[in-house]
Amino acid sequence: MRHSVYLAAIIFLNCNSQQADKSFGDKEHQIISAQQTDKVQTDTTQRPFQVVFKNVMEIRMGSPYNSCDIEFVGTDKIQLPIATWQDKYAWTNDSKTLILVKWDLAGNNPVFKLVKVDTETGAIQESIKMLGAVNSLTVTGNVAHYNKFYYDKVKSKEKLCCNVEEDYTFK
Repeated sequence: MRHSVYLAAIIFLNCNSQQADKSFGDKEHQIISAQQTDKVQTDTTQRPFQVVFKNVMEIRMGSPYNSCDIEFVGTDKIQLPIATWQDKYAWTNDSKTLILVKWDLAGNNPVFKLVKVDTETGAIQESIKMLGAVNSLTVTGNVAHYNKFYYDKVKSKEKLCCNVEEDYTFK
């Protein structure tokens, strides 16, 4: 009698439990990975097109900084060069200028360029190479203001540190 009660309980619980695909494989992992590799930075302002980061991953294992591909949804005016990008960008208030961060990972030091995109004409302008990795980015007119991580032995006194605020003016 006790065995039949256990058997009935098991059947009842199995019938009322959520059905899950019990097949062995990477189906769930693939879904989770796809959700993590493509991301859209939230922006409450109406913009002329959407910026989507594709294939997002750490630039080095354990790094808080990412590399990605960039796709524009809603425009075909802009042709970005094939490059490795950081998952950061900034718009001017009028949405006429978009600033992107392009990695230059040759060697062992993080180096980046700011890329200014005229959203009306599609014209692209690149900054000089700069050492570090961008934490945050804003733009007003032709001036990009950014906070970057940059290790400088003199400033840090041999400790890992250094968030630096800088401006870059596009000509």
